[in-house]
Amino acid sequence: MPALRPVFADRLRPLMREVMHELLDQVPSTGICDAVTSLARPCTVPVICAALGVPTSDTALFSRVADAWTRAFFDSAAVPEALDAHQAIDTYTARLIDQRRGAPGRDLISELLAQETGCGIWEPRTLIELLSALIVAGTDTTRVQLASIIEHLARRPQQWQALRKDPARIPATAEEIIRLTPVASLLRRTATADVDLGGLAIPTGTIVTLAIPTMNRDPDVFPDPYRIDLTRPNAQAHLSFGGGAHFCLGNALGRAEIHEALAVLTERITHLTPLRPATWRPPNSLQGPTELPMRISPSRGA
Repeated sequence: MPALRPVFADRLRPLMREVMHELLDQVPSTGICDAVTSLARPCTVPVICAALGVPTSDTALFSRVADAWTRAFFDSAAVPEALDAHQAIDTYTARLIDQRRGAPGRDLISELLAQETGCGIWEPRTLIELLSALIVAGTDTTRVQLASIIEHLARRPQQWQALRKDPARIPATAEEIIRLTPVASLLRRTATADVDLGGLAIPTGTIVTLAIPTMNRDPDVFPDPYRIDLTRPNAQAHLSFGGGAHFCLGNALGRAEIHEALAVLTERITHLTPLRPATWRPPNSLQGPTELPMRISPSRGA
């Protein structure tokens, strides 16, 4: 989708860095914080607001909807709340679309509407659902993935120091950790035809659960799959962002946010010291820490 191409994400990189600098400035002088609530969780919503061209005061709605949707994955009692949140974000998105049709800007919605000239008119429901999904996915998945990367690096100080010494390694390092610790660990698909997979018969209509971490460790695709290898020629062949028709539309934006966050963090923090093991989300939801208490040691002049 042209509106979500890397050049769009690149326009937001200065803001991504600014947001992370501001979050670090708010960490107590002791350096003790929860890296989830203080750093990873609040860093994505301002970027989504800028992408949509809406005020940051709307961040509360985005976070509420993302949290409600996530809870519904592992708690059926939260489904009514998630449905209410779904209606709220749909109403919000429909209003934004009407506003941008009358007064387009340099935001994501305006770019999507501008594509109607050459691609036909968007079906109203399709555009609303697309933008609603982007808001929720852009809010939650990136911040959960960033928290997982911080947790991974905090337990491997040598890798943190390597990034401080050579920031050019950040994209490759992030890609490998995303391969090993994808936030979407389980995906469900429905077989649309009878399939024989290695002697296992999968009839049409069967619901199949895909274990993304397992596929991302396929030694036939990734030799020595458990190792962080910054020279893999097929580094982006993993399935953490999905694939085919279901490939993540916001992957360029998510990757940019993670890269810029890590650039600021490694620039300003000399050491990450976990205070206790992270608390993790339930296995049937987005995978990542919910609590990540640590002490961060700022670099001089940071």
